[in-house]
Amino acid sequence: MFTKIHVENYRSLVNLDFDLTYKKDKAKPLAIIYGENGVGKSNVASIFYALCESLKTMSIRNTLQQLLDDKNDAEIDEGFLDFLKKNLHETESIIKNYKTINSKGNMLLEFQFVIFDHKGKYIIEYDNTKLVHEKLEYVLNKNRTLLYDLTENNFKINEKIFTDNEYVKEFKDLLNKYWGKHTLLSILVFEKEDKANNYIEDRIHQRLYEVIAEFMTMSIKVKTGNRGERGKIGLRHEILGRLDEGEVNIENEEELNKAEKLVNEFFTTAYTDIKQVYYKKDYYEDKIKYNLVFKKLV
Repeated sequence: MFTKIHVENYRSLVNLDFDLTYKKDKAKPLAIIYGENGVGKSNVASIFYALCESLKTMSIRNTLQQLLDDKNDAEIDEGFLDFLKKNLHETESIIKNYKTINSKGNMLLEFQFVIFDHKGKYIIEYDNTKLVHEKLEYVLNKNRTLLYDLTENNFKINEKIFTDNEYVKEFKDLLNKYWGKHTLLSILVFEKEDKANNYIEDRIHQRLYEVIAEFMTMSIKVKTGNRGERGKIGLRHEILGRLDEGEVNIENEEELNKAEKLVNEFFTTAYTDIKQVYYKKDYYEDKIKYNLVFKKLV
């Protein structure tokens, strides 16, 4: 999917261009980074993880908080909120974790990509406290075009990315309220999880949804030092927004299994008294009803 990467003031990578293409800008099916310890291999890999984090700043905290509230477990609730505060998902945390220490310039992440043979480019830029620039180019019909270009002082949006005029007004209100703390894509991801099924899909252009879907379903594992690891398992938005209980079509059981692995890895790592987290599944017709179960040490 990704063909070229450019970053500035990202950890030890003050200015890096990374080419992942072969044969007329096609993305390589496999890329291997090698070199001595300390040269920045893990930092290159973590660029993609940072992209994933930028997509979740508005949604994950709300989703997992709701999951914990539903479980009525005050002890886990307090500990988990502390974990979130110290780690990922907020724009301030992304800047703190990734921006080059003492760098005067902004942190810039630029991704060129190909989805279904269509070329695109996505840019996010941060100063020391917030998002200051976001830009997406991709195909709407046949040719690559500007979908939007947002800065602190100017919002330039191709309104063809929306298919519902009323939603244009509603979404612009959300942008004015939340952009800078969250990316436009992050706001759309949250909207998809927060609204009824197909609400967002019916109101934005299919091409914009393609970009969101491809970015959100990446699976990544990154070394973090001291033998630590961080990872992300690509999940469908519908399941990500309903981790505690819900219903899926039986053909999506593999996605449900990924979600089960995700929550099990998180909770068993974060809490010593939780030994296993799994889904109790009930099969009927072409559906699966699922409920999240915690197995704790008593």
